[in-house]
Order: sequence, then C-alpha cells, then structure tokens
Amino acid sequence: MKKVLLTTALLTMAMNCGAATVEVLHYWTSESESAALNLLKQELAAKGDTWQDFTVKGGGGESAYSVLQTRMIAGNPPTAALMEGKFIQEWSALGFLSSPYTKEQTEAWDRVLPPLIRQITQYHGEYVAVPVNNHRINWLWINPKPFNALHLAIPTTWDEFFAAAR
Repeated sequence: MKKVLLTTALLTMAMNCGAATVEVLHYWTSESESAALNLLKQELAAKGDTWQDFTVKGGGGESAYSVLQTRMIAGNPPTAALMEGKFIQEWSALGFLSSPYTKEQTEAWDRVLPPLIRQITQYHGEYVAVPVNNHRINWLWINPKPFNALHLAIPTTWDEFFAAAR
C-alpha cells in the first residue's frame, strides 16, 4: 500500500512578531538535505530572522520524534520541527500546533497547494504546517532522455520499468 508522507516544517509558535531566533528541530543531515535547509535559512534571514539548528541524527526521524516529544512534555518546544504528514494531525489533536497564518495567507495557500497537501497540512481547516518536501513510498523518478532516444515508452508501473530495462 502506498503511503503518502509529507515532510513539513511544523510551526508551533506564531512567527508574525518582529525579528526572532527560530529554533528548528530536524533530522536533515545528508549533503543534499543540508543544501535544501540552507535555502530555507536564507529565506528566513532575508526576513530578518535567525535560524538555529537543533539537528537530531537518525535517518527517518524516529530519534527526532522522541526528542521532540520529550521537549514538548517538558514545556520546552522548539519553534518548528520537521515531521512526516501523519504526525501533523496527531500533534495538532494534542493541542501542540496552531496556525500562524492570516486569513490572506491561508487563502494564498489554498490557491497553490494540491488538495492532498492541503489536507495533510491543515487541522480543523487551519494550516499548521508548511510543506517543504513531498515523499511517497515506491516512487520512481525517470530521466526521459534515454527512453526517448531508444524509442521506449516511459514506464508507469514497475512491471513496465523492468520490461523496458531488459
């Protein structure tokens, strides 16, 4: 069964006040993940805020979720945390997440986000998360150039992929 995962930066505190230090608990540690984070850090810096990393190593986030839970229970939450989609609903139901968005910002999100991502990043109709990366299990990204050069149809299933690979 395919499972939709949406990696998001969850905003747990309103960010509409003046310049702030934003502590972000995350588990993006690879070179490519760090490069992506640097873009987010630059965007935040351009707004006059400071990104403070709270990196928790451990692949898929299990260690980060444990650290986040410990901090939340202790009353010391980070400003934001990187999570998979299903956790947005769970943390929202516990009352840990709230929307930092104005009505205008919410309407802007509604116009640009696909329905599934809107559903995952909202709780009771309010956005409580920012989508920064989408993950789906069993996706295959294909470079069409070799297929076109060999006059092969772009596969849409694994069986078609393996047949084309032969």
